[in-house]
Amino acid sequence: VKLAYRNVKRSMKDYFIYIITITIVVSLMFAFNSMMFSDMIRGMNSHMTDYMFLLVFFSIIVVIIVAWLINYMTKFMLDKRSKEFGTYLLLGMENIKISQLFLYENILLGIVSFIFGVVLGSFIFQVLTAVVTMFFGREYNVEIGFNIKALLLTIGYYGAIMFLVVLKNNKRLKKMKIYELLYADKRNEVVKIKNVTRNCVMFALSLIAGIVALNGAPVIVTLVCVVFFIYSFYIGISSVIILIFLKSKRLKYKKTNLFIFRELSSKLNTMGFTMGTLALLFTLTLLSSNYAVGVRDRKS
Repeated sequence: VKLAYRNVKRSMKDYFIYIITITIVVSLMFAFNSMMFSDMIRGMNSHMTDYMFLLVFFSIIVVIIVAWLINYMTKFMLDKRSKEFGTYLLLGMENIKISQLFLYENILLGIVSFIFGVVLGSFIFQVLTAVVTMFFGREYNVEIGFNIKALLLTIGYYGAIMFLVVLKNNKRLKKMKIYELLYADKRNEVVKIKNVTRNCVMFALSLIAGIVALNGAPVIVTLVCVVFFIYSFYIGISSVIILIFLKSKRLKYKKTNLFIFRELSSKLNTMGFTMGTLALLFTLTLLSSNYAVGVRDRKS
């Protein structure tokens, strides 16, 4: 525990972006959860039931995105400090002790980030509430204090995500050898196409889901189809692009294409999900804006 505390203080410059990111993530989760349980928001309009349903649906999607983000950042920090952990192995420390060290560090950073996130989330909640009340032409009153239900829900989300992420990385750390730790930061991701047929089917199904979403299906069906279309399209199209490039010698060896492809190959595995996430966030923003305008036009 003392070593973990010392490492956190010494590596604060490296962990700074991690703490900032997790703090912002927690603050947004807490702010949206507070809006879901706010009596002021619920009583503003007769159509707020639909609004709360969409907010819950979007919150679930955000939690999934947050889980991926925290997992990615934790893995990044593990790779960044792999040489240090490899040195501990050379000095005789066991893998299980190193995994415990990494666990204590993440718990310490997680608690600090959560506290700052809840405080920041309280201010964000006030700002969002002010925007919503202004949107509906109501008088804004500052709500002092924490919503216990929102706080407990945020703790549940955040705790479950951190538990699964740390458990996954600790399991990986226990199996890594000295050589893997010493050179983990220099190892590129391998470009793999595990199942070309599956990826092509996903790409085709994404187009079908997009057509269904555009033909006026029920709200829940439309939302599911939109999410499936975005992720399946980007994951499928990434694999198709890789397949076409690897199969076409003319394209592969033309000018500097091979060099450019090799530079991008380390990111191609995660690029599909990343682009899908960004596209989904933009889509949700547009849908929420259009829905808000519709609700405002129908306000009672």
